[in-house]
Amino acid sequence: MRKVLLLFTEISDKGGIEVFSKYFLSSILDYEKETKFDSILVNNKEPPKIEKNCNEINYFCCDSQYKLIKKLKFVFFFLKSLIFEKPEYIISNHISLLRLYSYLHPLFKIKYGFVGYGIDVWNLDKTDKKIIKDAKVIAPFSNYTANKIKKQIKSEYSSILFPPLVEENKFFIKPKNKELIKKYNLKKSNIILTVSRLFSTEKYKGYDHIITALPNIIKKIPDVKYLIIGKGNDLPRIKKMVEELNLESYVIFCGFVPNNLLIEYYNICDIFAMPSKGEGFGMVFLEALACGKPVIAGNRDGSCDALLNGELGVLIDPENLQDLEETIINVLNKKIPKKLLDKKYLRKKVIEIYGINKFKERTKKFIEMVKK
Repeated sequence: MRKVLLLFTEISDKGGIEVFSKYFLSSILDYEKETKFDSILVNNKEPPKIEKNCNEINYFCCDSQYKLIKKLKFVFFFLKSLIFEKPEYIISNHISLLRLYSYLHPLFKIKYGFVGYGIDVWNLDKTDKKIIKDAKVIAPFSNYTANKIKKQIKSEYSSILFPPLVEENKFFIKPKNKELIKKYNLKKSNIILTVSRLFSTEKYKGYDHIITALPNIIKKIPDVKYLIIGKGNDLPRIKKMVEELNLESYVIFCGFVPNNLLIEYYNICDIFAMPSKGEGFGMVFLEALACGKPVIAGNRDGSCDALLNGELGVLIDPENLQDLEETIINVLNKKIPKKLLDKKYLRKKVIEIYGINKFKERTKKFIEMVKK
C-alpha cells in the first residue's frame, strides 16, 4: 500500500484558504485510492468531516493555545511519520509547514510539493528559497504569484498554476432575500458589496477607496448603498472615514457573516467591488460571479487571474479614484459589455473554469507531477 504524508493548516468553512484546503484534501483522497495517509493538521482541534473513501487515514491534530506546545506536537508527529511510515511523497498546503523538512530533506530525500497562495511566497527568505528549489513541484494560485516567485528564484524549478475553486453548490443565483432588504432598508437601492477582512495589514483590498469615491458616485446615483462584510482592527478607521464624509446613511457595516449566509448577500447586491492591489487571487470574486453578479477588481494583482484578465469582470487601476467612480456608475447604468451583466453567462463561465470538476483535474495533475 502506498504511504503519503499530508501537511495542512486549518481546514474549515471559515475563510478562503480554509475552504480551499478542505476541497484540496478531499480531492487528494478521491484520487489516491488504496493509500495510507498520515495527515498532520495544524490549528485543527479535531479531524475534518471528509469522507474517507477507500483510504486509511491517520489524523494528527496540532492545536494548543500555547505556540510552543503546538510546535512540539507538529515536530513529534512529523518525525514519527517520516521515520516509521517512510512516505512515498509529501504534500503540504503551506510553505511554512515544510521549513523543518528543508533541513531533513538531504537525509530522507522524500519528494514533496506545496501550494503557494500569495503573500506567503511573495517575500522569500533563504529557507523558503531552499524549499522551492528542492520541491518536486510548487503550485501558485495565480500568474501574479508565480511571477513574484520567479523574480526571486533564479534557478530552474517545476511549477503548475493551481487556482482555487468556487463552491458552485453553495453559491448560485437566487431571488433577493426580502428579510435582508428590510433589515438594512435597501428597497429601491443600488447596492455595492465588498466581502473582506478589515485589518490594517490588508488596506490594499481597497474598501476605503470605495468609501472615498462614494460622494461623487452619489451625485450621479443618489440611491446607492455600500455594504461591507467583515471584521478586523481597521474597522474604527473606516468608520471614522464614513463619519467625516457624512456617509452614515450610505455605508452599512454588516460585520462577520457565516459562509453559509454569504449567498444571500451576494444575491442582493448589484455590484461586487474590491479594487485590490495586493490580492493573491480573490476567491470572493468567484463566489460573486457564481451568483451572477458583475464584478469590479484591481488590475495589479491576482484579481486579473480570477477575472480571466477582464473576461469575467471589469479591471481598473485601484489607485485611480476617478476610474473607480466612473466604473461603478457605468456598471449601475449598465454601460459595460453585456456579457459582464449576463447572470447566466457569468455563472456558467466561472464554473467552467473554476468549478469542482476542474479543481479535481488540477489536483490530479499536481499529484502526478509530485510523484514523477
